[in-house]
Amino acid sequence: MFSPSPSDEPAPEQPNALEADLDAQNNRGVLHSIGAGFPQAFPIALECFRNAADQGHALAQNNLALMYSLGLGIPRDVAQATKWFRRSADQGDPAAQFNLGVQCIRESMEVLPDGGQEAQIEAFKWFQLAANQGYWKADVSRERVNLQMCQADVEEAMRRVAAFVGCKEKAPE
Repeated sequence: MFSPSPSDEPAPEQPNALEADLDAQNNRGVLHSIGAGFPQAFPIALECFRNAADQGHALAQNNLALMYSLGLGIPRDVAQATKWFRRSADQGDPAAQFNLGVQCIRESMEVLPDGGQEAQIEAFKWFQLAANQGYWKADVSRERVNLQMCQADVEEAMRRVAAFVGCKEKAPE
């Protein structure tokens, strides 16, 4: 009988039970938030996202942040949205990185002109990180911020991008 020869490449990793459960909780939250296959129920979506987000699921963290950011089923809370976007963005989720960049831009418009510089640097960083992963419109958003920045601020933002990427590369798996 013919048996396949062993491959030098390792077998693809199968998600463990916890990861599969967290994915399922996040997916259930999505279905409840948009009313697909389930009645639209923001409280149930919020519970699903929070359960998975509390256990470190990056997509659920981004989805929970969106609920706080938009005030879906809960009062709008920018601080909570920022907290959850950051947790997800720090794990490398490009949607959360993009959304965090959007929040930084909003912040830069709400503060005095001199105080917006730091928010613009951070927005550029997050947009660049999302653009590096091919996230839709992140490159355009980064360039819009770039037009408002001086060269020194762009260089600082790129230094932060490099530091973030370098930190991720050194992190133990």
